[in-house]
Parts: sequence; C-alpha cells; structure tokens
Amino acid sequence: MLKNHMEVLIENHLPSLIKETSHVRNCEKCQNDIQAIALNNLKPMYIMSDKGMIYTK
Repeated sequence: MLKNHMEVLIENHLPSLIKETSHVRNCEKCQNDIQAIALNNLKPMYIMSDKGMIYTK
C-alpha cells in the first residue's frame, strides 16, 4: 500500500473547514479544486503500510 498521508489528512479535515467558511461552495468540483491546490502546496508524506500510518499520526 503506497499512500500520500497528506491526501488522507486533507480528505478528513476539508469538510469541517468548508463548513466553517461561509464563502466557500460545498460542491464536489470546489472540494476537488481545494484538495488539488492544498496537495500541490504541501510536502508529500508517503507511507507504505498501516504501521507507517500510525507513525505519522
């Protein structure tokens, strides 16, 4: 399993951040745009196992 842990973090936290921000639309396209911008600006944090997932938390 190879996964960018930053992607997981964004997927988990984005819905609550959008709810807190009234001027952001909650459509799928807008969410995908925000995720893409965030991932392009954050350093990747790749993990290869569930053990790696626990370590990064």
